[in-house]
Amino acid sequence: MKLKHLLFLFILICASCSKDDDKPITLSNIRPNETFNVYYPASSYDVLIIGGGNGLYQIKVENPSLLEIDFQKDRKELKLKPLGIGSTKIIIQDTSQNSFEFNVSIQYRESTFTVAKNSVKVVGKEITIKEKEELEQKALATIPVKPGGGYKVIYIDEEKHTGKIFIYPEKTGSNEIEGTVSVELSEKPYGYCSFILDLKGENRIFEYSHYQSDFTKSEMLIPMAFIEDVTEQFKEEYTKVEGVYTQQVFYQQ
Repeated sequence: MKLKHLLFLFILICASCSKDDDKPITLSNIRPNETFNVYYPASSYDVLIIGGGNGLYQIKVENPSLLEIDFQKDRKELKLKPLGIGSTKIIIQDTSQNSFEFNVSIQYRESTFTVAKNSVKVVGKEITIKEKEELEQKALATIPVKPGGGYKVIYIDEEKHTGKIFIYPEKTGSNEIEGTVSVELSEKPYGYCSFILDLKGENRIFEYSHYQSDFTKSEMLIPMAFIEDVTEQFKEEYTKVEGVYTQQVFYQQ
């Protein structure tokens, strides 16, 4: 009787183990064959948690030159560190022939700014109404992007300080003008950071700021704008002007 009882327990344990082994492998919130995006360069790992299967996992990366992996068996953590731009596939298998495949897309960080409105602020107590109107029209003409166009910045560093910039004068995605950009803390009282553009030798500085009329920092959260100080372009002709600023109101993606 005791032997039969032990045999029954053995069969039950084996059946339970077999059932556990048949559980599909899972990975955080990613489904099989989905694409997981990571960004390059990166000083740290993206972490994914493996579940299911029998727990005895083997990890394979199709293109190890693009992606470094570190599998922490005790925590079942799969750590991903990009080594370059591109895409590759990761295959997870256990010793019970359960498997899980997914794709990894390695990209640069980027920001897109679509211009919704352009305006000009002219400052000067002694400037006439006519001069002010003339200046507003002339300053508007210096803005490289019309409403509906925009900018795309592709950052080549993790801190998003340097990169390429693409300017779309009338419509995002068409007739692009390419340049380079660096992003620094603003020295202006109304700016948060400065986008310093180099466009084939022409340098321009756009202050990332809240859209405003008095050019002092405020508590308003929206909208945001690129503000450019173009005073020097008009100072010689309009000697009484104190400041001319263009504003490009945008929404960011």
